[in-house]
Amino acid sequence: MYSVKKGRALEKSLKLANKSDIENLLFKEAQLVKSINEPGDVALLDRKFKNVKLTTKIGETKISKHIKEIIYAKGYGDVDIARVLEINRLVSKQTISKNKLQYVRKFVEDYFPLPKKGEKMVKVISLENLKRYHIGENINVIDKEKVVGEFVVKKTDINFGSSQKLIDDLRLDVPGSTFSKNEGYAVIEFENNFDITRPYLSEKTLNHKPPYTKTGLTGVENKLIPEYYMEGLKKIPKGAVLRVYDMFGK
Repeated sequence: MYSVKKGRALEKSLKLANKSDIENLLFKEAQLVKSINEPGDVALLDRKFKNVKLTTKIGETKISKHIKEIIYAKGYGDVDIARVLEINRLVSKQTISKNKLQYVRKFVEDYFPLPKKGEKMVKVISLENLKRYHIGENINVIDKEKVVGEFVVKKTDINFGSSQKLIDDLRLDVPGSTFSKNEGYAVIEFENNFDITRPYLSEKTLNHKPPYTKTGLTGVENKLIPEYYMEGLKKIPKGAVLRVYDMFGK
């Protein structure tokens, strides 16, 4: 059970100006909880303070400092993070209600903006797929017109490590995946020069099954990693960098 105390602690954590603001927020939250009050729901609320029934405690999470700073700076607190984590965990395994899905999507859209032009993006590929890319004299630079597309993440939103960590973070354990915890992987780093969207806004992801979440976050547990989507295959911009890691992330 994860709880937030009433009174000053609640006011501080929500960064609100006065009592009426708090009451208004709690009323809105109560309406939301009421609208998604189904068996197994993760949110419970009374008139005075929040009690969120969770399997994940904030202290057990591995959310990056970068992601936490974005969320805290804009007024969200630990309870909001915990609720989003729990709903996202559920949706990576099963179908959830439309209201829950919209709750997480709004969180993502409010605090994780779409990539800007020139922003560093990364596309992860397996060693099996690496052979499709021509590598020039400088093994670190892709110097031919090759393509990249579909699911990508911002460079600032992910830390690379072992193959198992990567598979868990990006939920690359889908049926037919060419990624393996016993093999390395490659990362294409490029500057965004495309119209990148959110995965759930693309018709091409409509029939994707879990662990795809449809929330704009990967299905990893105890973390928040936003994911984005490139429609079709695009030529990799000149200057893109290819990094190859072994199974230990070295």
